[in-house]
Amino acid sequence: MAVGDPHQSIYAWRGASAEGLLSFHSDFQGRSEERDSSAGATTLTLSVSWRNPVKVLQAANIISGDLRAHAKIPVPKLQPRPNATDGRVDCVFPETVHEERTQLAQWMAEARETFQRGGADPLPTAAVILRSRSAMPAISAALTEAGVPNRIVGLGGLLSTPEVTDVVSVLRCLWYADAGSDLIRILAGPRFRVGVADLAGLRDAARWFSQRDVSQQRLQDEDREADSVLPDPDRQFTLIDALDAIASMSDLGHRALASISMTGRQRLQQAGLMLRSLRRGVGGDISELIGSVVFALRLDIELEANETKFEQGSGSALANIEAFTDLAEGFLAIDTVGTLAALLEWIERAAEDDDAPEHVPAPLPGTVQLITAHGAKGLQWDLVAVPRLVNDEFPGKPRSGKGWLTTGALPDELRGDRNARPQLNWCIATTQKELRDRIAEYRGALQERHADEERRLAYVAVTRSAGWLFLSGSFWGGQKRPRNPSIYLTELTEGESPVIPELPLASMYEEDPSETLELTANWPLDPLGRRSDAVLRAAKVIREEIERSSQVNKPGGSHTDQVVELLLAERNAQIEGDGSRALQSKLPERVTASTFHEFVEDPVQAELRRLRPIPQRPYRRTRVGNQFHEWVERRSTTAGGTVLPLAGLDPEEWGIDPHEFDGEADLRPLIDAFERSRWSSLQPVAVELEVSLPFAGRTLVCKLDAVYRVEGTTERFEVVDWKSGRAPANEAERVSRFFQLDLYRHAYALWANISPDLIDVSLFYVAEEVELRGESNRSLAELEAVWLEAAESLRNEVDGGDHSHL
Repeated sequence: MAVGDPHQSIYAWRGASAEGLLSFHSDFQGRSEERDSSAGATTLTLSVSWRNPVKVLQAANIISGDLRAHAKIPVPKLQPRPNATDGRVDCVFPETVHEERTQLAQWMAEARETFQRGGADPLPTAAVILRSRSAMPAISAALTEAGVPNRIVGLGGLLSTPEVTDVVSVLRCLWYADAGSDLIRILAGPRFRVGVADLAGLRDAARWFSQRDVSQQRLQDEDREADSVLPDPDRQFTLIDALDAIASMSDLGHRALASISMTGRQRLQQAGLMLRSLRRGVGGDISELIGSVVFALRLDIELEANETKFEQGSGSALANIEAFTDLAEGFLAIDTVGTLAALLEWIERAAEDDDAPEHVPAPLPGTVQLITAHGAKGLQWDLVAVPRLVNDEFPGKPRSGKGWLTTGALPDELRGDRNARPQLNWCIATTQKELRDRIAEYRGALQERHADEERRLAYVAVTRSAGWLFLSGSFWGGQKRPRNPSIYLTELTEGESPVIPELPLASMYEEDPSETLELTANWPLDPLGRRSDAVLRAAKVIREEIERSSQVNKPGGSHTDQVVELLLAERNAQIEGDGSRALQSKLPERVTASTFHEFVEDPVQAELRRLRPIPQRPYRRTRVGNQFHEWVERRSTTAGGTVLPLAGLDPEEWGIDPHEFDGEADLRPLIDAFERSRWSSLQPVAVELEVSLPFAGRTLVCKLDAVYRVEGTTERFEVVDWKSGRAPANEAERVSRFFQLDLYRHAYALWANISPDLIDVSLFYVAEEVELRGESNRSLAELEAVWLEAAESLRNEVDGGDHSHL
């Protein structure tokens, strides 16, 4: 049962029995108590929805009707809050998925404009909630084409975007020698544009090399006899091996490359050299390696130069890359190994699982978030679209109808959630017939459970809307046969007061009419697409201007353009390594609360660290601190709390004491100290809450560890920051440390729409069990003045100071 959502009520709570209940949420207006005579338990009924308007709530109640009918205890319908608005529910069901995506994008654009004209909130929050991540890239493209800013949320969704897919493909090519499909994607992509014939030539080259030894002498049949009896994957010569061999060639006229064009040979060699260069960074900082991959593929330039990205703001062009990097850094911060192999395994698991809930940031006003139904739990948006409501998609097909009878599956009796799963009861079968009957009953119960889970997800998706709701589907989406409307849409058209108009019952076509439009494409694709003519014209103008400006200091010739002179001066400054030049770059548009005190205390060194980040060894204290934060978050959001499974790093890799990286032993004292603290018995109202707010003409980003309601009150809150290091040694350090908490106070006040005076702040140094409470209450204007003063001192230092120390 979800907790902590202040917008929607829970249907019912009954001791330890939650079977048949829906996943609803906490705060409510009224309550009533009923006595269950059969079980002697008290049922607390909460029936007011604080999130949804009337029409959206009507649709939600219809979708959840089957669950209420089969619940073991009475579950009433949710009622609208007093003075609730009517809201709006729209539905379309065209023939093709292409039409569906286009109509969804048009609806979202028009709805955003209507909300902006309303004046209540000029930037409404919006989301597209899907059952599967596979549809996200196409819907994102449709929204982008309609001029609607959007962002795919969560790792699984990001992995389906083309730029992130390219980065992951290169990472796989760096680690796996058999990542042939990933290599072909990179080679055939816009960076190298290797054609089909040359890719076939690369395959022929790999075959040629596989038949020869290191001296390129042909292997005899007896030499290869062992491989034919028991093939060894490590002895296979792959496409990546062939590309590496081409990168080492000084003469591209080698006979192994006979079926590759000269242009193809040059591009393949460039690709091989790129992978070889990137491979040197595999053992270093993985975040830097990701940045190097983006730079090597020139994705940053391509994304920034794309006018569709530019129109949405410069910050959105690299949003997917930055989000992926942040998620990768978060995983590496808590992973005990922190290698590229571990990251790739984590990515592979995330790509395969649509049901795994992920950490989701708060809704962003003005940006449409694409998210799965699992990830949307506990959130709300003004505008919500739920597409692909068709049979076998939403509700989806069960992955396995055999349950734990599937090969390799864990028996239900050994699962922690066994009481909530259907029982096979195979032990009581005395004959083969009885066993077959038990298995048939078990599989039927699994199908019913899957149907209930899908219906709960549909309910969750619909009830995320606080204003308007858009439901859609289509008969054709690339499959061989048309798919009919989902049972949820069918139910919404039935009854005395249908929520949506009558839907078409069958397709007008016998075959997919969009096949020629969506399933046929010329390959390789033009990397510039429809932008090709405009970009080529711009490139021609630039080339002509460069040629004109190259006549520097010649009699009668023109002088170098001023912009070119500035660019050359900047390049020369970087070559000379002048630190003062680096500091003359524009101060960051995003300020983090965690580095605020560093900038205030020494703005020069803080800015140099930002501009030229240096990888640091993963110190034990930092790693254990990250693990402790993760443990507290899981303890607060998981019933009963669980200790993270930890494993030590390889001590030989760092040449240190073997027990220094014993994560379980280091984390246990922090856990015990937390359990002794006054917060151990409290339930936080928010954990790991990320809030952004305007600050000194910039954006301030705050990541709040935990927020609690002050005991004995209903209005006051306490923001707590967990620290795994040492407590301040003097008053100056104490004042410096509380800069971060003062910023947190204003961030949560803005997020919760309450006065900062109602928020207390505390630092808890867990290892020393030292609690420090904030005494001053600096206003946001005072904090901005402190930051601006440090920024001014930085400018003075750069403009007229002594730079010998830089």
